[in-house]
Amino acid sequence: IGATLFCALIFFFATFDTASSASHNRLFSSRLKKRMEITREAIVCPTAPPAIGPYSHAVKAGGMIYVSGCVGVSPETKSLVPGGVGPQARMVMENLKNIIESAGSNMGKVVK
Repeated sequence: IGATLFCALIFFFATFDTASSASHNRLFSSRLKKRMEITREAIVCPTAPPAIGPYSHAVKAGGMIYVSGCVGVSPETKSLVPGGVGPQARMVMENLKNIIESAGSNMGKVVK
């Protein structure tokens, strides 16, 4: 049944009329934008390791906090925590906690 569903999905995508769907998407998108303006706030946490690239630690939008990827890096040493996966996982959770708290929330409100 899985292969049949997969083939049916490929057929659907291959035969979908993209010209009319693009027109529909533009109309739907403009209506949605008018009804739903979401403000975004970049969160930079002073107690988490600095971001490696041009991004913030998290973004607050629409009552939610979206956290960037975290690794087991110590904010003090700016290097990977020694000792293997256990200490690194604990450091990731500590960094996540700091980022979420700097955004005004707490770990009790995290959605898994």
